[in-house]
Amino acid sequence: MKRPDRRRGNPKQKAIGQSPQGVDVAAVANQVRYVGSIAHKDAASFAGAVPHPAPARSVCPRELNGRQTDIQQWLKDAILAGQFGRFWLAGFPKYVWHREGTTVFEGQLMRPYERGGYKGYPLEPDQKVQGL
Repeated sequence: MKRPDRRRGNPKQKAIGQSPQGVDVAAVANQVRYVGSIAHKDAASFAGAVPHPAPARSVCPRELNGRQTDIQQWLKDAILAGQFGRFWLAGFPKYVWHREGTTVFEGQLMRPYERGGYKGYPLEPDQKVQGL
């Protein structure tokens, strides 16, 4: 469970941005992949056999276990729709957002950045993404 006194990220980063000049967003969308993270899991999943939710991290909803293909598509669709932040690293947006029903999921580029792997987690209802 997330500690109420900690907030993830800089609020200025939670805003839709533009891709750097000359970037082929469709090519970027074809290179990204959802790899997940055991830091956001409380049950075994493709991301790791031993769940290890980290303190102050939101936990991925269990109903998404086994839906890696869907989440991968959400990631690609979000990039194609321009639902990414203004900060890019190694040719990929650092943050990507997707709304599924009433929940907004944030995808975050993982190190090493040049591999294009993302983890994702639901944002708290009071965390807003400007422009989404």
